[in-house]
Amino acid sequence: MQIQEMKIQITNREEAENNLKTGLSIGACKTEESCNYLTKESEMEGISKYLMIQIRDSESGKQGFVRHRDSIKQYLDSLSWNENDAWKLAEENTKKCSQILPINFLLNLSLPENEGMPYVISNTWNYLGAGCALIHETLEGFSRMYHTHRIALLPSSIHEMLIVPNPELLEGDLSNMVKEINHSMVEPNERLTDRAYIIDFN
Repeated sequence: MQIQEMKIQITNREEAENNLKTGLSIGACKTEESCNYLTKESEMEGISKYLMIQIRDSESGKQGFVRHRDSIKQYLDSLSWNENDAWKLAEENTKKCSQILPINFLLNLSLPENEGMPYVISNTWNYLGAGCALIHETLEGFSRMYHTHRIALLPSSIHEMLIVPNPELLEGDLSNMVKEINHSMVEPNERLTDRAYIIDFN
């Protein structure tokens, strides 16, 4: 899957403002790669969250993302936006575009939902959506909906993560599974961490 990186060319301030207000959201990257992005630490060790903007080129109609640290800073500075306001808006937009679906639905499998079935969390376009799993409020909402006080979060790629309610396996076993899948099925540039995260909600 090729990520279309858009270049900054702000010729229409109104259009650029609209891109920022509607397209600003949160992505997820390995912490070791955080120097490439405008990042904050997340609750998940080894994963950082970063600001990205989904934009559409009005001339070509192509859709892509602005993700690089310098490009994001340039975009914000050009529109006189401060970083704190950008993070607040990105979190709200990420909450709105988050979706959590049973894995059988995404794989077109006619299997009934069951207690141990994983769920996929991503954004509505299923692209660069792993940042949706870094919003604590979203995960907490999932735990309330499915009446669980414990979930396992499995980073499957930069595009999505898996949620397992009431995990029966230990964190180490789940981490081994994540590592095995990462190194056999996920492109190196799309991997997050080789571990699972157990999250408890009070």
